[in-house]
Amino acid sequence: MSIVASNRGLIEAEPNVMSNNARCVFLALFTYASCLGADVPGGTKARPEPVTLRGRVVELGPHANKTFGVPMDDELGNAVIVLVTTAGEVHPLVRDVRSRGFFLDKRLRDREMELHVHKYAGLPFVRVIDAYSFRNGKKHQVDYWCDICAITTYQPGPCPCCQDEIQLRERPVAEIQPGR
Repeated sequence: MSIVASNRGLIEAEPNVMSNNARCVFLALFTYASCLGADVPGGTKARPEPVTLRGRVVELGPHANKTFGVPMDDELGNAVIVLVTTAGEVHPLVRDVRSRGFFLDKRLRDREMELHVHKYAGLPFVRVIDAYSFRNGKKHQVDYWCDICAITTYQPGPCPCCQDEIQLRERPVAEIQPGR
């Protein structure tokens, strides 16, 4: 608690506990939610456009500095993850259940990827639907797998069932069997 002056005299107030990073994330999510729910001309809701993008997933800050000469504070530059296409287009990723692995696992960054995404008119962020890597010229589906519980997730960490560590899994698309 801290003491602050108000028109009622001195009062106790809760300290401001929201960091600048949390404010940025909150504003980004608020803007994202606003855009998804906004009406577009004609009175209909914005519909996603399915798109396939190919390129490298990187942190925005180092990329913006190296490519455009735009320095960025680390707090924001390292928190925003983008896909840079082979044509040089920059697509920030919405951080949600499907893209969280890119934010948490550096092994998925700075390598050739193909992302199936949803793009929304008026929103620069893309929402990841599916992710593929390329190794030895072959396309691999990317996810995380628990061998004990046979559970698939999209981020590293403990298994939601047995709490054992979930492993990064990259399966050649040609070898994927339904249900596994």
